[in-house]
Amino acid sequence: MVYTAPRPRSHSPQILHLLGLAVLAGILLFIGLGDLGLTDRDEGSNAEAAREMLESGDWISPTLNGEPRYAKPAFVYWIIAGTYSILGVNEFSARLPSAIFGLTLILVHYLFLTRLLGASIAFIGALMLLLNLEVIASSRMVLTDPELVLFTTLSAYGFWLGFHGTGRQRYWMWGFYLGMALATLTKGPIGILIPLFGVMPYLTITRQWKQFWQTGFPLLGTVVCLLIASPWYIAMFTIHGVDYLTAAQANTTGRFANPMEGHGGTIFFFIPVLLVSFFPWSGFLPLALSQALKPWKALRAGEQHLTNEQRLTFFAALWAIGIFLFFSLSATRLPHYILPLFPAASILTAVFWSRMLAHISPAPSATALQEEELPVASFNTEASNISHPLPSGKSPSGLKGSLIILVITGYLLALLFASIPAIYEHFQETIAVEFPTATKINPGLIALFLGGVFFVGTTIIRHLASVEKRRPMVVGIAGGMITLVMLTIIIVALPPFHKHFIAPPQKLATIAGLNLGTEGHLVQFGRKRPSLIFYAKHPIVQISPGEDEKFQALRKIPGKTMIILQSHLRARLPSPESEFSVLLTHQGFSLLSSEDMMPSNRPQNSH
Repeated sequence: MVYTAPRPRSHSPQILHLLGLAVLAGILLFIGLGDLGLTDRDEGSNAEAAREMLESGDWISPTLNGEPRYAKPAFVYWIIAGTYSILGVNEFSARLPSAIFGLTLILVHYLFLTRLLGASIAFIGALMLLLNLEVIASSRMVLTDPELVLFTTLSAYGFWLGFHGTGRQRYWMWGFYLGMALATLTKGPIGILIPLFGVMPYLTITRQWKQFWQTGFPLLGTVVCLLIASPWYIAMFTIHGVDYLTAAQANTTGRFANPMEGHGGTIFFFIPVLLVSFFPWSGFLPLALSQALKPWKALRAGEQHLTNEQRLTFFAALWAIGIFLFFSLSATRLPHYILPLFPAASILTAVFWSRMLAHISPAPSATALQEEELPVASFNTEASNISHPLPSGKSPSGLKGSLIILVITGYLLALLFASIPAIYEHFQETIAVEFPTATKINPGLIALFLGGVFFVGTTIIRHLASVEKRRPMVVGIAGGMITLVMLTIIIVALPPFHKHFIAPPQKLATIAGLNLGTEGHLVQFGRKRPSLIFYAKHPIVQISPGEDEKFQALRKIPGKTMIILQSHLRARLPSPESEFSVLLTHQGFSLLSSEDMMPSNRPQNSH
């Protein structure tokens, strides 16, 4: 089970594929990237922590609102602060690293699959990894997940190439340890666990631990991993001591054992999440997993006749299942937690779909394989990388079941979007309590359009996949459906959402920050909105209704006080804060001040 030397071949398809993927990802991940205000809580908190790091010059201890922020390691803050220093502090700069890491993930995924399975499967796999709701959405937000996914994926791919390589190819194994180190600096110990969810079961089932200990540099690799990842953790413990250890424990083992911030759910939480977030490819995933696990007895026995494709998909299946089970067993659950399994899932579904297409045409000749689809490296010279096609005229096993899952998920999405107008109208008054101008939005046409896209697209996919000669069109139609949905959301749906749900308090925070001196105080009264700190560029005292004692403490400190709140909450302020001057009202939010502004400088109210 070794690599053979690569044979010369044309690189034209790869160049065109890479160019096409870069253009498509560039459109979906970068267009309008800075047009939407930062959402609460994660985006606002992450963006502000990076801004405070740049402002303070303290590159070790992240802070939020001037207080230590122990929830995440510093790596992502370093990257975002770096973009701030080049492009300025704004929403685009805050989100740019996520988009770049998302784009890089797609290209790395393509190159890896091209090396092992050929350009055609690689292109399908890269499209499947890009064209789904979860990857596009997470790559457009100020989250740590795009960086985590890239590093853990690099780690898994480094293991695969290094472990099965010979000569200099063995050095790919260092990517395994480097990826885990950087992932640990991005999101903590989970960065080590995610690659191991695939590697450890694979080595155990295939009985190759001995080979790994002999050729995988385990001791030296672990040392290198620790040398890269541990200095920041040691520095944090040295500076903050037990406080940091306690917080780190709460955000690792504590998060696994107990729900945090209300993010719970049942053990089945991620089943619908995966079906929806990886749609439409999720329809093929159950059968793809089943097929990938079939050779486990042969792999356990060390048989050499298995193809590259079978070995790789077996590893990908273990990797995806390990991640899914771990986060399903965790007490704290959020939809984006399972994002690291998407590269493995796209390998499985791409190979599954290639088998569906192989059912149509006769097997390519050996010469054609060498000229068109020969990978740069293969496990052995006798095993083909391409699955043999099924006899023509015979329905591919499991295709009907996969289409049933796809159709049910697609039609439920269509129904959900079509129901949004009625749901929104029913809960409009409740929503308006938190977002006062929500009544000015009518999501009807956009929601019905998106529901129609899901319905029509799913119907067409079902029809094409059921007709043998039209099956090659499925990936294009499915990808086009997701592209149309996401572009509609980005270009059409998000601007009014920004205007009425996100921007109003942020505009007031910007004005308050410009008018407060260094001795002034800014209060945000009501539900916590960490993003306001980013826009005010000023510390914020966050006070909820009923916490009058915080106002009492604030009165003892000299300096002007400003308050941002929903206008209807003014009646719940204690005295004398309820008597503060109204400097500005904007779309249901008010900015109050303990000191009136000069008449000539006072802004006009905006409704």
